Amino acid sequence: MNTDLIIKYIAVLMASGFVFCGLQINGQTGAHKTQAEADEAIRTAGSTSPEWWDSVELNYPETLDLSWPVRQGLQGPGGGGRGRGARGTGSGTASPTNVDDYLTQVIYPNPPRYKAGIRLVHHLMILHKDDSDKLRRSLNMLGDMFYQLLGDYARAAFWWQKYAQMGGSVDPLKMARCYHELGSKAAAEALLASLDSNAARNNRDLVKLWARIGEVDKALALIESGFDGQSGGRGVARGLSQSDKYLLSAGILRAAGRYDEAIVLYEKVLALPDSAMQPVRRNATDGKDKARMNIATIQHLKTLDIKRIPDGSYTAVVNAYGGPMTVKADIKQGRLVSVDILRNSETFSYLIMALPTTREIVARQGFEGVHAVTGATVTAEAIIHGTAKALSDGMK
Repeated sequence: MNTDLIIKYIAVLMASGFVFCGLQINGQTGAHKTQAEADEAIRTAGSTSPEWWDSVELNYPETLDLSWPVRQGLQGPGGGGRGRGARGTGSGTASPTNVDDYLTQVIYPNPPRYKAGIRLVHHLMILHKDDSDKLRRSLNMLGDMFYQLLGDYARAAFWWQKYAQMGGSVDPLKMARCYHELGSKAAAEALLASLDSNAARNNRDLVKLWARIGEVDKALALIESGFDGQSGGRGVARGLSQSDKYLLSAGILRAAGRYDEAIVLYEKVLALPDSAMQPVRRNATDGKDKARMNIATIQHLKTLDIKRIPDGSYTAVVNAYGGPMTVKADIKQGRLVSVDILRNSETFSYLIMALPTTREIVARQGFEGVHAVTGATVTAEAIIHGTAKALSDGMK
């Protein structure tokens, strides 16, 4: 679809108010749909407003520059490196004038503001419908927000498809995840299988996604046979050490519920000589610390039964990348209703990347299928460990 057709589509949304039947389509629908069925779910979801749309007002600071100039050096919400930006949820500039700063510093770190942020970007899409560059940015941003913040994979795929039709480059791993969550394992597998073999050998996200769609042994085989460190890029291994191979494989086994096999690999990490461990920066967690934390997590998971936990809020303090992290889990009528980070010292760009872990734990009512986020592994594992510890303590 060319730019003119995209703009006509935007005009239709404007005329309809982006409100039709309020249908919300999300994952966990089985794994036997065809790609055509998944594409129809994507089209239907993208042509309807989320059920929450009318209840969320378009609200943003008067100082915000809606002309949306590109800030030089921006790596995008959830991007950046450790040490970049403020620490802790909700910190940073209180009312930035740049839209990208506002999204990065105010919206992404604050779950209660996610939906308002999406409404803002949708407003920007309409406002800049005649500017192809800004239209593409808004389409891509909507895809990212529905994917990362809400886990609404149908709408994420919808906006990314529109972005691709305007010449944008969409991460095939994220699209594969969308298809899988919408119930089409075949479509997800086709995307993964189409990737370059070097990427398949070296990309941690790809390996974890193979495991997520149920191909755990294939993922383990890729780790064992690949990761030669010849490729670069985000999520790609560079000279992966033996300890890192063990940790990556063990994390996949833990997420698959194969706890005893995972512990064997974590114990192999502990048995390695210190000279075999990669040096770490100040405040970083080394491989042996990660192994110890994950063994403790598995010990909690082995006996955990959420249905046996009385109603209430349960907290635990665990070590994260930047220091102690306090995690709170709320139980109501035998169900986990929320997981929140009360206190932390993480760089907020990395916390943002790891926050979807809390949503996944709640959505899955447990930890099976919950993988630590590549690029924010220590923070995500701290969230998993803290939630498991808090819930386990609640059973006592």
